[in-house]
Amino acid sequence: MTEQLTQEIRTYIFENRFSDLGKLSLSKFPFDEENKHFVFQQIASRQKAAKKLPTYVNNPLVVFPSAVSVEQTSSEATASFKAGLVSGESLLDITGGLGIDSLYFSKHVKQVTHCELSEALSIFAAHNFKVLGANNISCQHVNGLAHLFNNDKQYDWIYIDPARRDTANQKVFNLSDCEPDVTLFQDDIFSRARNVLVKTSPMLDIAAGLRDFKNVAEIYIVAVKNEVKELLWILKSVAPDSPQIFAVNLSADGICLEKVETNTDFVRLAESLNGYLYEPNAALMKSGAVNYLSKKYEVAKLAEFSHLFVSEELRDFPGRRFKIKEVFPYQKKYYPHWQSKKMNISTRNFFETPEVLRKKFKIKDGGDIYTFFTTSLVHGKVVILCEKV
Repeated sequence: MTEQLTQEIRTYIFENRFSDLGKLSLSKFPFDEENKHFVFQQIASRQKAAKKLPTYVNNPLVVFPSAVSVEQTSSEATASFKAGLVSGESLLDITGGLGIDSLYFSKHVKQVTHCELSEALSIFAAHNFKVLGANNISCQHVNGLAHLFNNDKQYDWIYIDPARRDTANQKVFNLSDCEPDVTLFQDDIFSRARNVLVKTSPMLDIAAGLRDFKNVAEIYIVAVKNEVKELLWILKSVAPDSPQIFAVNLSADGICLEKVETNTDFVRLAESLNGYLYEPNAALMKSGAVNYLSKKYEVAKLAEFSHLFVSEELRDFPGRRFKIKEVFPYQKKYYPHWQSKKMNISTRNFFETPEVLRKKFKIKDGGDIYTFFTTSLVHGKVVILCEKV
């Protein structure tokens, strides 16, 4: 493990962190052969984590566990966001893992306790916290739940990120299939903390989560570059009857945070398809509640289930924005306008998938044209050709 890494080996790993491993394996290995597997595993893990964990990858003293652990851990972007949701004197991370979340929690909480059942992961995490300057994290090689309930310590926050792989190493997302199953001990957890933060799979149905969790105060649907990565559930000992839901999109432009209004039935339907087209970001789409956007942003929805909006003037809308160039009925005589063309295609409330349409019309993916095959209440099945704003 960490004791295998001499200064020379660290330098070799760091200088080759972006090298082609295939080519590197064919060249002469400059150290003892017994170190080769570990060294190449370190390089492979850094490459896997390059975009996800830049702080770790670009620190030559950091040591990585297996690539699988890197795959399952939070990204620094999502860890930084969720850490901004907590504060106080103490936080217990009962499913510590590689420790990315604990590292970022330590920037907002005075003392963090990182619990990890795997001795190897606990050692890696402790080493990395030290070299990254996080001196307010205590690493415990223990079962996090046992540590929580076998002492009387009170915490401001408890953080739980249940493992989402079953005994056959297959991905799961239902709460009862994850380890630990939070629903089994949620009645007791508030004897140790007033606030609990749970991270779940983006595949978990929000309605199912609301049925299974108790005392839900807030839900954060977190997307990175318009791809939903995780759901965050804040449970409180005293929670409102109806939790607040937030749709979050993290990108190079910053954080787009939208408070979702779930009790809005009003929606203005589009009578014409001119001007600009809007597609809500992935986090908003996951929320299932987009009708309120019509009133808030003064946009009209194409149809009840199309989840696309239009307006004559450009709006500051939370999602992708397009300038409408042409609109055609989905009829045979108009096929030449998109047949055998290069464009990016999407479907909303349409009877055929993008894959089927690409094959059917010999459409090449890419280019500057964005084409939506959708359904309008007024115009029926339509094809909308756009350019990105």
